[in-house]
Amino acid sequence: MAIMSWNSSMSVGVAAFDNHHKRIIDLINMLHDGMLNGSGKEIMGGIFTELISYTQYHFGAEEELFRKYLYPDVLAHVQEHTALCLKVAELKKEFENDDVFISVETMVFLKEWLFHHIMEIDKKYVSFFDSYNVK
Repeated sequence: MAIMSWNSSMSVGVAAFDNHHKRIIDLINMLHDGMLNGSGKEIMGGIFTELISYTQYHFGAEEELFRKYLYPDVLAHVQEHTALCLKVAELKKEFENDDVFISVETMVFLKEWLFHHIMEIDKKYVSFFDSYNVK
């Protein structure tokens, strides 16, 4: 059962970034399904690791375009990226060090953070990249 679904209102106008967001949502849904189904710690850890790695890849791609086109809100946006990376690293460490599996609170945090980030933070660059015809 999906905890989150991508829809066209989440589009940021850059196809690659929309595809990245869809993949991140897929990984969050995989974690959620694993949590509901009681998947083993090894499987969940692998998905969690992939989520972290893919999210960092996505952030790197965004930040590369920010530098290329001199996006004016780059510092605030990168701070958002850094804050999430630190929080997720902390959550993963807790997951690895405890006998506890991925919690409902972790799933809610990931879902709400991603939704907020796309709809409030990423949406700020839509018109900027559109003005450079970045699709």
